[in-house]
Amino acid sequence: MVLVSPNSEPNGTWVFEAEIRVLHHPTTISVKYQAMVHTGSIRQTASIVSMSVQHMRTGDKAICKFRFIKNPEYIKEGCRMVFREGRTKGCRKYYQSFIPTHLRHSVATNATK
Repeated sequence: MVLVSPNSEPNGTWVFEAEIRVLHHPTTISVKYQAMVHTGSIRQTASIVSMSVQHMRTGDKAICKFRFIKNPEYIKEGCRMVFREGRTKGCRKYYQSFIPTHLRHSVATNATK
C-alpha cells in the first residue's frame, strides 16, 4: 500500500524496465533469472523477462525488463534499485513501468469510485 496524491495517477505494475550493473555473480545471468528486488520499501522477487544483451557477468551493464512474481507494485520513475540472490548483487536505476492498456482503464475506473 502506498500513500500518494490521486492527482499523480498512481498505478501498480507487474513489469518494469531498469538499467542494471552486475556487481558480483559467479556465473552468467540471462533471461528467466530470478532475484530479490529492493527499491524504496519494496522487497519482492522479480524475474528477468528480456535483456538488451544475451548474457551478463560480473561488471556488465544492460537494460533489463523485470516482472514481479507475487504482486504488482507502485514504483516511481528514476528511483534506485538493488537486486540480490545469494552472493549475487547488482544495482542501478529504474526507468519505466509497463501497464497493459486493458488494465489502465480498470485502474482509472476503480480510482474514481
